[in-house]
Amino acid sequence: MSGTMKRIAAGIVAAATPLAIWAALTIPSVSRFLPKCLLHETTGLLCPGCGGTRAVFALTKGHWAEAFHNNLLWPVTLPLLAFLWVSLASYAIRGKALAVPFQNTRTAIAIAVLIVVYGLVRNIPVYPFTMLVPIR
Repeated sequence: MSGTMKRIAAGIVAAATPLAIWAALTIPSVSRFLPKCLLHETTGLLCPGCGGTRAVFALTKGHWAEAFHNNLLWPVTLPLLAFLWVSLASYAIRGKALAVPFQNTRTAIAIAVLIVVYGLVRNIPVYPFTMLVPIR
């Protein structure tokens, strides 16, 4: 195990922890520090991540329905990111990461296709696809 890799893992964990706490304590409608989607700002199209920040805030407050309405992918993605955080913390502390449950090319391709398809269908201006537009 490389000391550099342990430091990188510790740095990621150290950066992610206060961000998670900030998300739990911030009210998105009054925060001036929230990022804007460059794709949406320039083209009006929704990327697969649009509404993700609002979904994270809703999840930290326990508002699952609102989170799913803002971005269908984030409530599913966050547990995976939490697992990654724990794995990185384990690597930083013990020098041993947790076993990643799916480490193959097919899974990575399937996830990439899902993200691209989600990004495309949420821009179709017809019901039921309009239900994928985030709450404004």
